[in-house]
Formats: sequence, structure tokens, C-alpha cells
Amino acid sequence: MQQAAELLGAADKYQLEELKSLCEEKLCHTTNLENVVSHLIVGDLYQVTYRLFGSRSDSLVKPDMEPILQ
Repeated sequence: MQQAAELLGAADKYQLEELKSLCEEKLCHTTNLENVVSHLIVGDLYQVTYRLFGSRSDSLVKPDMEPILQ
């Protein structure tokens, strides 16, 4: 998913909102427990909307928070 993150950076830089949305969707659909943190960092870096991306990340992280906090 490195390509989607790089493309997201270009889309953000050149204000290509449709491409940015496509990259966001791709990252959202490929987010899992192994890459959720890096995807959130990329999303924050390029000001991705929280719409799909954040809710997907929340659904992955929240159930596993209890063991992390202990």
C-alpha cells in the first residue's frame, strides 16, 4: 500500500480531491491490525477525512485497547 500512500501525498499536494478520495478508500479497505498505526499517520499527514478511514481504524483498535492499556 506504499503506492497508495505516495499517491495520496501527490493528490494532497496538487489538490486532486477525487484522487485523494480514491487513495483514502484504498487505504481504508486495506487497513488491518498490522498497519493501522502507519495508515493513521499517513492519513494525518495528508489531512485525510476521518469519514471512512477513522471509523475503520477505530473498529480495529478499540477491541484490542484493554490488553494494550494493562
